[in-house]
Amino acid sequence: MFRDVMGSSVRNRSADRPAADDYHVKSQRHLGHGGSLTSSSSLSQVSGASLFDNLKQTSSGAADRLGKAGKGFFGKITRSGSSNEREYPIDDTYTCRVINLPLVEQTRRTRISKRLEASKDKTEYWMPALPWRCIDYLNFKGCEEEGLYRVPGSGKDVKHWQKRFDTEYDINLFDEPDLYDINTIGSMFKAWLRELPDEYFLRPHKL
Repeated sequence: MFRDVMGSSVRNRSADRPAADDYHVKSQRHLGHGGSLTSSSSLSQVSGASLFDNLKQTSSGAADRLGKAGKGFFGKITRSGSSNEREYPIDDTYTCRVINLPLVEQTRRTRISKRLEASKDKTEYWMPALPWRCIDYLNFKGCEEEGLYRVPGSGKDVKHWQKRFDTEYDINLFDEPDLYDINTIGSMFKAWLRELPDEYFLRPHKL
């Protein structure tokens, strides 16, 4: 926007303006001839009007561009805000029992593929559903997300999805139309790692 304004006819006009000495000499010449002063005054009025017209048009164009940019920016904020207002019913008394199980037992109960030979990816058989689904979703939708794993998701939303995984065992997150915040999945995955009773790094390789 500012580049357009700086490159407008109003800005360029200053480059064509005569130097002060030349302007003084030309003024003296006009004063030496009858009627020249009147012509110079008329010319100044015309130039001034043209200058203000160009300035007005440039300002209007810049304001229009700024208005469109503002509408787009605030429109995104409005849409984001309306989505974030969606709330899930939370049962504060519920305690997760499956997704907090030891890794082997949790895998046996929640694995995506029940048979190794039938799995598209061997990790569908050797991993629990919750971390597998989280990693798959984050890899696909979170690669360009700023602050992923750093920006926390809604605590209520995290509890909602934890309860669903705990009761349903496996959920394809790509089929969930109500899932709007990727940070919720990032926070749920971090919570799963923290609450896992097993050590997922062997002691000699522990960071």
